[in-house]
Amino acid sequence: MRTDEYLIDSNLVDPFLDLSIPSLFRILQSSATTGAEEIGAGKEATTDKGYLWVLTRMEIRIQRMPTFMEKIKVSTYPGEQLGFFYFRHFFAKDERGSDLFRVASTWALLEEKTRKVVLHSPFSFPFPKETHPNELGRPEKLRAPEKGLTPAYQREITYSMCDLNGHLNNVRYLELAIDAKSREFYAGHQISRILINFEKEIQEKEKVDIFIEEENDDSFLVVGRVNGEDRFLTQFDFAKRNAK
Repeated sequence: MRTDEYLIDSNLVDPFLDLSIPSLFRILQSSATTGAEEIGAGKEATTDKGYLWVLTRMEIRIQRMPTFMEKIKVSTYPGEQLGFFYFRHFFAKDERGSDLFRVASTWALLEEKTRKVVLHSPFSFPFPKETHPNELGRPEKLRAPEKGLTPAYQREITYSMCDLNGHLNNVRYLELAIDAKSREFYAGHQISRILINFEKEIQEKEKVDIFIEEENDDSFLVVGRVNGEDRFLTQFDFAKRNAK
């Protein structure tokens, strides 16, 4: 298990002084990178050999979102391997040792040249596996409804939105999803659960159409499509925001 400490500074919070949803993903992405390096599945074993780690699914359950100038500890460890999917878990605690959030995620490797999933293990060692109490199960599959989706907006993917893998960064997917709602909505709601499925990578210059399905006032689904094809789906669940 790898544990890193983060300070929730002004670059990481939203207008309500909570850790923002995109910043939460940045922390998890950073933690996953250092965690992979620690077990020998980092840059030398993947990127340098033409393999790319890609996130396929993630579920986050939030007990409390940390706030401005808090210090938190985020721990991560590898879970089971199922076929060509690699599981990684996370959990975070505040300075008092209280739970903040727990995360389960699945990852795969792409071959850089072909952009196809690597169906064999490229590692020269048995991939490690850990289990810990209260970890989340496998993130579920989301499906877009046949009816009931409302167009929200369209966004063209630019150079600055892409990462070392040459496609839209994981964090940017969340930015596209949360922008389906306005600040007025978030003023009255605090995130309690996020579930995201990455269906297919999104490249620079592609135009993403964002659709939203509102189940109720405390939950909504966002679907991102390119030329009518689902590229990602995100389910958000909320609780009423506490007055500060």
